[in-house]
Amino acid sequence: MGSNPTNVYGSVYSGAAISTGCSLYAHVLTDSSGAVVDQGNVLVYPTGQPWTTGGGFCFFGFAWNAVVCADGYEISGSACPSPAGTTDFLGSARSSYPCPSWSVATSTLAAYTPPEPNADSNVLATINGTACDPNGTSGLYGQLKINSTVVGRMRQTGTWTPVKDSAGYYHFKPGCYGWLDASLVAAADPLAQHVLVFDPGFYYFSGYFVPADRSGSSGPQTAGGICLGTSTMRVVGTDVLLEFASSTGPASLSTSSCSSFPAAATTSSGFGEDPGGPLVENGKTYGALSAPCDPSVNQQCPLASGSAWCPKTDRACNATLVWAPPGPPATSLSAINGSFFARGSNESSWLYGGVFWPGAASGGSGCSWTSNSSSTIVGQLVCMSLTLEGGSFFSGTGITYARTATSAAVSQAALTE
Repeated sequence: MGSNPTNVYGSVYSGAAISTGCSLYAHVLTDSSGAVVDQGNVLVYPTGQPWTTGGGFCFFGFAWNAVVCADGYEISGSACPSPAGTTDFLGSARSSYPCPSWSVATSTLAAYTPPEPNADSNVLATINGTACDPNGTSGLYGQLKINSTVVGRMRQTGTWTPVKDSAGYYHFKPGCYGWLDASLVAAADPLAQHVLVFDPGFYYFSGYFVPADRSGSSGPQTAGGICLGTSTMRVVGTDVLLEFASSTGPASLSTSSCSSFPAAATTSSGFGEDPGGPLVENGKTYGALSAPCDPSVNQQCPLASGSAWCPKTDRACNATLVWAPPGPPATSLSAINGSFFARGSNESSWLYGGVFWPGAASGGSGCSWTSNSSSTIVGQLVCMSLTLEGGSFFSGTGITYARTATSAAVSQAALTE
């Protein structure tokens, strides 16, 4: 994590020691009535976690310098700060005061992962009912062109052709993609807006590409998936769900290059728009890139009438924005090989819904997130490894070691491992 404070609304679990250079605060999370939903705990699996370094301290809801603060308890292995009340129990809730009676358990990321969307009937109904093939090659994933420029690969059945509307925005359709580089859309059509719109539904990214798909530094370099390239491109959408697989090659979600290990770009790319100043396009408002959700069960759901296609009881799609496989035995797919990467000095993204990225390219950080401006993730963040920079905000309602059928993604834990 960077030196700027990272604010987490809900609890945090770390499977490894938290860096002593971190400035982290786990805040209490309340519902609309003010009732405590999660008191904001910090759980660290190994013993010996330092809670403050070099004079860092907690003060009135702020983490100052190198310190880990919590409105609830802090526990490392079986030990808590002593005396209580310096860096922990800074809120009014007192559950497990002054220290829980148990030791922090090791976590399996599979316990946090919803069912695979690509096997769910409600999800598949948005792509004509046929599941995407994680092992498909060029015979299935054909070149996707705008004008004569290849901008990606996808299964070309049903309604799949991107359409530019009267305002110059390209609308992409739900379907099965190998890769998609948003920067190539701008290169293909100089009159197009630098924003791609994902229409509601399911977007599957298998990661399939061939080296000839590259166009200089654009297109798939070492990974498929979706990337924004070194450009000012953005992707917006509401009521959407993205799945990534890497059976045929690495797949990444990247605000930078299409790579297994993207490098932070300096351009103002990102996913979603600031909900405080959303994009209004042909009468429709686009704020955070938003998962299917329902206000009756999902806190802060931006869809006033709920999802048009995902029932609120469907765990495979409700409040899930990004899904990637944890590997066997939880799924038959191998663990995701690639990066969830939203990082850069001018990058800004706004996401609503759970992000499940329980893997990484070999030797890399599975998830990287920079919070510039008011960048926000509202929802569960589950990663094999995580790099945070800036004042990131995550919402969750605590650590849960098993998920129930009535649980929705944004009422689960914020997890770093």
